[in-house]
Amino acid sequence: MSIIVRAMKGLKFGLAVVSRVMLLVMAVTFATIVPFAGHASASHVRVGIGSSLTAWRAAYGSDSGCSKNLCFGNPIPNSPSGKYQFTEVEFSGRSSPRADSYQEDFANHTSVSFALFNLKLTLPPDSRYTKPRVGRDSYGDSCLVINATSASLNKTTRINHFMVELFKDDSNGLTTYKASDVTAAWVQPFVLPTSGGC
Repeated sequence: MSIIVRAMKGLKFGLAVVSRVMLLVMAVTFATIVPFAGHASASHVRVGIGSSLTAWRAAYGSDSGCSKNLCFGNPIPNSPSGKYQFTEVEFSGRSSPRADSYQEDFANHTSVSFALFNLKLTLPPDSRYTKPRVGRDSYGDSCLVINATSASLNKTTRINHFMVELFKDDSNGLTTYKASDVTAAWVQPFVLPTSGGC
């Protein structure tokens, strides 16, 4: 009987150690990939804001169902309305159009940490972010709002500031924010006030 008791105590101790190690790993990983404020940690490894139309076409292509130059990539499985990887893409500049606004789409039940990590890969590595806040408007919309600046982006596009909104499109045409269910991240070339709606 004492052997069984000792074995059970050993197993309990082992599980406690493993669970603590796993929590530590998760905390370090989260802190590494989701630095909400300060400098970006993600490398600018994907085409995104400030990239040329040619670069967008080469990197993502356009599905046959996409509107010309406004939609890139393949359809996202299990996403609202079967959206494509990038939608609402807009370019500015006559001689060398560059992207200044776009929405990256995700499958239902994507976490905010995963969405933000992927989105930051499309943003300049010198981007500086404000602390995120949840914005709400009088229509019932809500979203996570982060304002940002980038000196390198300003040199190539003259965009001084940009904003990121993370949210989920619901069936009523509203946007809602829930950290465990983000289906879209929208990048725009302006910032929102430190309080207020989306």
